[in-house]
Amino acid sequence: MSINLSVSVPFPVLEDQFVFITGSSIDLGSWNARKALKLKKVKDGLWVKKIYLSNSINFIYFIGTYIKTENANKNLVIFKWEEFFKPRCLTYNGLNQALHYVFGEEGEGNVDNFVKKEYQVAFRIPGNLCWKRGMEVDNFENV
Repeated sequence: MSINLSVSVPFPVLEDQFVFITGSSIDLGSWNARKALKLKKVKDGLWVKKIYLSNSINFIYFIGTYIKTENANKNLVIFKWEEFFKPRCLTYNGLNQALHYVFGEEGEGNVDNFVKKEYQVAFRIPGNLCWKRGMEVDNFENV
């Protein structure tokens, strides 16, 4: 069964960075990032790859780049993994499919939905900061 995967990345990916897919099958690198498949960029924010499956798989996307060193031609450096409690799952059904995902989003929404957008900061200052009687002000307009 062939699967046409596409993934949208909702943030900028640098020119020398790529989107990769790795997963539970040998074709996806068996969770080894160095053996992951590199997706092809078709336009800003959209990456595609055609894969072939013979059984159900678990997988995840990540963003990385290759750097050259003295010892090796290419070393993979990972910048960002998708952050899920469980990897994505693709069930084998024998039908060719085209599937679209959004990097970092799972199902109905973003995995970060449980994080509050508001924060409260509390400071504890040692000592006694009470005003002395002689320093109290009753009328703040004249201060």
